[in-house]
Amino acid sequence: MDRTHPHATTLCELNRSLRKCRHLTVSPDDDSALSQATRADAVVFPSIVVPAHILPADARPTMARPLATLPSKEPQHPVSALVQLLASAMLDDDGNMSSAKAESDLLAMLRTGLARITAPLRLALGMPSAEQRHAAMLESLGSGPVRSVAWHPFKQALALAHANDSVHIYDLSSQAWCPREPSGLVHEFQRGVSCAAWNPTGAAALAVGCSDGICLWRLQFDASASSISSASGTRLQPLVPADAHQAPQPWMTLLRSPHFAHVAALAWSPDGRLLVAGSASGPALAVFDVASERGDVVRQPGEATRELAFSHDGLFLLQAYRSGGIRIWETQTWDSVLVATKRPAHSIAWLPDSRLFVFALEGDARVGLVQMAAPAPSLETITAPMVRLERLMDADADVARRMGGIRQMRLSPGGDRALVLFERSPQVALFAVDARPLPAFEFIGFVRSPPLAVPRSGNSGSSQIDPRRADSVAFAGQFRRGALASIAWQSGRLSFVPMIVK
Repeated sequence: MDRTHPHATTLCELNRSLRKCRHLTVSPDDDSALSQATRADAVVFPSIVVPAHILPADARPTMARPLATLPSKEPQHPVSALVQLLASAMLDDDGNMSSAKAESDLLAMLRTGLARITAPLRLALGMPSAEQRHAAMLESLGSGPVRSVAWHPFKQALALAHANDSVHIYDLSSQAWCPREPSGLVHEFQRGVSCAAWNPTGAAALAVGCSDGICLWRLQFDASASSISSASGTRLQPLVPADAHQAPQPWMTLLRSPHFAHVAALAWSPDGRLLVAGSASGPALAVFDVASERGDVVRQPGEATRELAFSHDGLFLLQAYRSGGIRIWETQTWDSVLVATKRPAHSIAWLPDSRLFVFALEGDARVGLVQMAAPAPSLETITAPMVRLERLMDADADVARRMGGIRQMRLSPGGDRALVLFERSPQVALFAVDARPLPAFEFIGFVRSPPLAVPRSGNSGSSQIDPRRADSVAFAGQFRRGALASIAWQSGRLSFVPMIVK
């Protein structure tokens, strides 16, 4: 077990050993940890505090772009839905009778029409609507103000999706925000925000999943220099300049696909050409060609989507269902196979070789391992024995039971570090991962939250906030010395933990 002081704040990890500081101001007790971090050239990043309330909803500005329309929310009578279904099946785009409709088109039309017809029946029977499923999904993301954290693939900058449906970009290098206005990136179409993801090629394009589709923000940053040389060495050019006059002007495009909404998960293909969205209300996936801004819907039997993850080579896509099971898509032909799980799976992540992925299960402290048996387009898999993490932490059986199952797990881009949140424990566990021949986990210690200097006030539901409990963790896309992680605590504080490997 981790024997450090319960109020110590984690500074960094040095070669599988955590360095911690006990006080907000440095004391003699902290000299050893600080000096070791200094000798290792570790950078201690200051934490930031995200307020629960930024601006009242009626005080937030509305941007003029894009010119788009929202889907109608008016209820439709079952008979009119049936008439539209028959018309779409019998008429072509010009309104003429046609018998050349493809079988897949007819099946898609039938599926859509049946959904419209049964909507009033589902409402009468008390079954949750798509909007209610989306709202329940948002509640499951945590109690703190930060719903999602997305790191830029090449810069020490991240995008924060706030619980008030705004998005804020923060650069650790320049300690500057984009946009400068406290309201952040907002739009009337950006409602029910669930997730965010940067284009992995480095293009300044940020996708934000919301109720009505995907808000694709484009920001014109100065990309003339990728690094700065100085006497102390070479460091990355900040994504967000410190000079307010150089702040970029963002604009947004709303990506929508017919009969697809309530985005719960996003995944970019590694080449940045495709953007895939999963829905909180059904198993369908919307696959957008970003250049043309057009999307196609693919689907197989299943439930609502919980997570998506592309393999590093882009040949496979994982789709974790909220009701259980992981679907593996082969992205050239879009064939798929379902890997059954006894409980709902989450925290799906590929190892760098794109041949093995890991996952966790609700209510279970074990990590699952699945290996692709052959290169794409083959979908054959080999399931390895699951790894029980709590047995690696020197915890007795009673302590392990109190921690509960894995709530969230994230792997570093190099696949050599893992941060794990447990269901009934506020602590964040850090593991080293040795990936050959199969991933082997080694417990390093618990990452401690920085204390809040001033208690939060004016927060609705503050009695349910545990300032020591983390809502989510994420890893930076690149970090020269090893790995860099962010931890979003329920208090609204966002702390950063560098992991130095020498």
